[in-house]
Formats: sequence, C-alpha cells, structure tokens
Amino acid sequence: MKRLSVLLLVDEGDALVTQGDLPNALASYRKSLAMREKLAAAEPSSAEAQRNLFVSLNKVGNALVGQGEVPYVDEFRTAVMEMAVVA
Repeated sequence: MKRLSVLLLVDEGDALVTQGDLPNALASYRKSLAMREKLAAAEPSSAEAQRNLFVSLNKVGNALVGQGEVPYVDEFRTAVMEMAVVA
C-alpha cells in the first residue's frame, strides 16, 4: 500500500510539473521522499528501495531548482552524491 501511495504522489508531482505548478509538485515530491526514506531505512539492502529514494531526492532537487530555491538544493545534491558513491 505504501509503495502504491508513493507512486501516486510521484505521478501527481510529475503531472503538476507539466502544468507548471511547481509549489504543489514539490509538496507531492516531498511527501513521496518522506515515505521512500522510511521504506529504504526498513530495507537497507534493497537496491530497489535505494534507487527509489535516489529518484525522489532528484525530483525534489529539480523542483527546488525550478522554483529558484537554489540554496536548498545543496542538501539534496549532497544526499544524492552520497548515495551514488555508496552504490
């Protein structure tokens, strides 16, 4: 159920980006990120869970850049880079 909810939030965020509604897209992406963080923590050896977390971090970062919130992007870029090094 959680995985389906996450996918729906990501799809919603993607649709909102397409419509130009970055603030609401970011909200959807952040909700999906929070859920994926929990899923990845529960399954630390799952490559799929880690990949999905990476995707959510990337979507949040891209939405922040799209809104011009560049100072906040550094924390997401650091998290993505750390995940890439571990993988």
